[in-house]
Amino acid sequence: MDILWTTHLEDTIYKDALSIRSAVFITEQEIDQAIEIDQNETNCIHGVGYINGQPVCTLRLLPQSVHHLIIQRVAVLKAYRHQRLGLKLMIAVEEKAKQENYSKLSLSAQLPVIPFYQKLGYSLTDNSTYKKAGILHKDIYKIISL
Repeated sequence: MDILWTTHLEDTIYKDALSIRSAVFITEQEIDQAIEIDQNETNCIHGVGYINGQPVCTLRLLPQSVHHLIIQRVAVLKAYRHQRLGLKLMIAVEEKAKQENYSKLSLSAQLPVIPFYQKLGYSLTDNSTYKKAGILHKDIYKIISL
């Protein structure tokens, strides 16, 4: 899988990211488009994973501070799940973060996928559970060495 990054909203990579997010979040999870596509789009680094030129997974990175990136909108198309693409995407995030001198990664994770992130070394910020777009989440983080 090749992962390409962009910060330009006119870029094909960004359009591919939106297509995946629409399929996963808006269609599958029935999240309102007004919530899914928000005011942070222009502030993020958008990543898309491609297999044989086909966009199959995505996420976006929102810089929170000089050393802290928030991982958002992690999605894998249904037909490509259970192929370890999420793992490859998260490894690419760590590489990208290190290249740009970020040492803390955090995200708001849906409850069913928290064990996946914990296997990658993420820890719960606390034990608080909250609803985001009508779905239960917890905050998690990981400190990476540069």
